[in-house]
Amino acid sequence: MFQYRDATDADFPVIASFPQNEDEAFYMYPKSTYPLTAEQLRLAAADRSSLTVITDSESVIGYGNLYEINVGEDCWIGTVIVPPSSRGSGAVEGQVTL
Repeated sequence: MFQYRDATDADFPVIASFPQNEDEAFYMYPKSTYPLTAEQLRLAAADRSSLTVITDSESVIGYGNLYEINVGEDCWIGTVIVPPSSRGSGAVEGQVTL
């Protein structure tokens, strides 16, 4: 069963391994360089909110966050990625209520 929780610093090395090539890294985080590193994610996370991981049996299988363009007015979905082994599993489908 999928669950979600706040992402922690310890999750970033796992999340950094999700993009399998330069294109996936770009779509995940356009300012990154491939291979993506945990440090790049930490720097990006400093400007984001709602850092969230999706877990399956306590293994991190998805990551997403939000960012604001006009603080207090507009909120956008930021980084979103699921590793190849979990793609198509329904881990990031469905309705999210904030």
